[in-house]
Amino acid sequence: MMGAPGLVPFDVMTGQAGKWMIGYQVMFEKFDGILDGTDGISEAEVLNRFNTTPTDMTMQMHMPMVMVAPTDEFTVMAMLPYIEMSMGELHRDGTRSTERSKGIGDLELRGVYSLYTAKDLRHRILANFGVGFPTGSINQRDAEGARMEYPMQTGSGTYSLLPGFTYLGQALPWGWAVDFNSTLRLGRNDIGYRLGNR
Repeated sequence: MMGAPGLVPFDVMTGQAGKWMIGYQVMFEKFDGILDGTDGISEAEVLNRFNTTPTDMTMQMHMPMVMVAPTDEFTVMAMLPYIEMSMGELHRDGTRSTERSKGIGDLELRGVYSLYTAKDLRHRILANFGVGFPTGSINQRDAEGARMEYPMQTGSGTYSLLPGFTYLGQALPWGWAVDFNSTLRLGRNDIGYRLGNR
């Protein structure tokens, strides 16, 4: 975050009243290993209890967003991700397969409000709040037509509240930040399942 006074992460537009911005982010995640609670377990241990075990999972998310700042203190943004996922699987008979899913995720409408700004911009505290809409699929199916596991679905199927906060610090030429965001599910989806809050 090196640069000029007032530098902020690219999805924050405090002090930019009347301006708007289009943004695009790409995120890639890869997971492997299996946990039982906090303990790592082997694929063989899983196959002692189930016919199939996951071996690894990758997720790539493309996130376009539109932001506008009605005032210097307030920013509004809309984000709609496109998600591609794959999960490797090992079956009890020794064969392997790969599940794949893709599609749009849940639409998010967010607001960021500046609660405190020091005159020299050395410290800033922002409140984040938003709503998630269930635009992503919870009915992705594999090649045999069976509904895939929740980690392979592109949506949650529920409305969500998205509270959080951001702290921005600056002492030129350096800047730093702490960001906390959470997701609070408001109900069960059409399958009757309530995804966990985070």
